[in-house]
Amino acid sequence: MADQLKSRSKAESPDSRLPQKDWAAVIDLYEACLKNADQLLDEADLLLSHAYHARALALALVAYEEIGKSQIVADYFNNMVSKKEFKEAFVKHEIKSAYNARQFHITSMKPLEASIVYDRGRAKQHSQYRVASLYVGCTEDYESLIPSEMVTPKDATAAIAACRKKIKHIRVTSRITERIGSESFTK
Repeated sequence: MADQLKSRSKAESPDSRLPQKDWAAVIDLYEACLKNADQLLDEADLLLSHAYHARALALALVAYEEIGKSQIVADYFNNMVSKKEFKEAFVKHEIKSAYNARQFHITSMKPLEASIVYDRGRAKQHSQYRVASLYVGCTEDYESLIPSEMVTPKDATAAIAACRKKIKHIRVTSRITERIGSESFTK
């Protein structure tokens, strides 16, 4: 399925496959991203347990981005995303969170072809939440929007739980299908 499932960027610029000599390093990178997401969530739990729910939410949102990055790395390994998307995953917030909400659109049944679609525009809301959980904002009337007053413990708890559920789903699916990234969800 990997040869038929590609992001638009990969379909438009079919750069070469990842050399076999780099496979182990890219798999290690994928695992490192997921491990870092786990650690960020552990740290978010610590902050939440000490009533720093705004900062806990911020770390959960960063973990969500790290999960998205892991999936881009996996799909780069599987020749599904372009090298440009792979590189952007290490510098641009919006691609990482948008990729978590990717969808698979079937474009042809015979032979089976599908594309990976994700909306970077929707990721802006994610970014706004992250910023609001870290920085004091201001209304049109100069009223302070203080993160610890804007974010509830329930918000942080829900974000942490959602990320943990996503990581568990990724790991279980990968074990069952013996694949990583989008391939694990389409086998």
